[in-house]
Amino acid sequence: MNLTKTQKGVFATLFSVGLLANIEKGLAGAIGPFLTDPAYMSNLGLETFTKTQFGLITTLFYLSFIVMTFVAGWFVDRYGYRIFIPVALLILAAGAAFFGFAGFSSTSMIFILIPLARLIIGFGQAGYTNGTPPVIAKMFAAEERGAVQSKVVSTAGIGTILVYLVFAPLVVARDFRWMYFLLAVLLVVATLMFIKLVPSESPADKAAAADKAAAKAKNDVSILDAWKNRNSLVLGLCLLLNNAVGVGLLTWLATMYSEQFGITPTGWEYMVVMVGYGLSLWIATSTGATVVKRWFENNEKVFMLLMSSIGAVLMVIAVIIPNLWGSAVMMWLANLFIMWSFSAILMLPYRLIPLKIIGSAFAVINIGAFVGGMAQGALVGAVVDAAGYVVAFIVLAVMLVAGGLAPFLLKEPARPINEPTTPPGNPEAGVEAATGTTDEK
Repeated sequence: MNLTKTQKGVFATLFSVGLLANIEKGLAGAIGPFLTDPAYMSNLGLETFTKTQFGLITTLFYLSFIVMTFVAGWFVDRYGYRIFIPVALLILAAGAAFFGFAGFSSTSMIFILIPLARLIIGFGQAGYTNGTPPVIAKMFAAEERGAVQSKVVSTAGIGTILVYLVFAPLVVARDFRWMYFLLAVLLVVATLMFIKLVPSESPADKAAAADKAAAKAKNDVSILDAWKNRNSLVLGLCLLLNNAVGVGLLTWLATMYSEQFGITPTGWEYMVVMVGYGLSLWIATSTGATVVKRWFENNEKVFMLLMSSIGAVLMVIAVIIPNLWGSAVMMWLANLFIMWSFSAILMLPYRLIPLKIIGSAFAVINIGAFVGGMAQGALVGAVVDAAGYVVAFIVLAVMLVAGGLAPFLLKEPARPINEPTTPPGNPEAGVEAATGTTDEK
């Protein structure tokens, strides 16, 4: 990518913020074995969480995330990201600090305050997640957006690796509370970085013609526009099915391997398996845009079906193999193909959905993702209890293939919706690309 100085600052900011947000997400899973470990909690002078109590933490996060997502995308489309994202990051920082302080509360209150902290964190995570796509759409040319999106999303893999390789064994294992205090401080720094490096959307910074067109486009945006857009709904369905599988793997791998091969959450085998999983996630999300652009440009549907099908087959093979490392390697490869398909889903909105509703559209898509993430828990758990892990992973494989077929329901526009733009600061930047004035429903 040939970026201007301003674009480099924006990219560095989005990457840094994404990394911190994904470290926080990774901690949510990594901290579970510690909060439910009597020896660890007793050493900190705290009561142990039951599995049910810890499950409440996850549920409250999903609840606040979805509630915030319903309005976040529309708000950013209409009023801009300049104030919204810093506020979301400060909410996330406050939630992280609250989580740390909650760990010092009394025995009875900790079971109330930690879930409440997770609820606050959900609001902040949703604000960041839904605020980022409009920044990418506004600040980068059409041909750059997919690559930028891919690199920002790759922080999910990097965050997972850092959590299981560095933070969980070195910080959380000693005292989870200080990890959250550190995270809160870093999020405040990231907020200041955003304010300093991401340009304002103030009309004073735009050409008069662009001001008028942008203002009109924002005033025309309804909170229901993205929900009436066929491609938004289809992409939401795609991500629902894909994310149900991705989150299903992340949620159940440790339990499956623990029961089948005897590894524990504090053992080195567990760390290697999860770091390998994080590596496959990082490789897929950081290379997805390049793979699509080089070999499947404007043919993402075939790419997603191919990747989903290969991932489904490898996932089933992984659960059948009776050897831990053979199974782990197959699972890493399966996740690579699954996340390549995931990356393609996140690239398509910039081509198929008008930029004036891009924030709202990503809100619809993200709700699909989180519905899938919520549904997998009960679904996989019920199937495992009834028929075992092999059948459960076959069910996930079928869902994955269905997610690969769903893109064929997308409606291709008669002509490009979002024309290429020029970099920020160029007075000749196109108005239509900045506002997405052509609608396709």
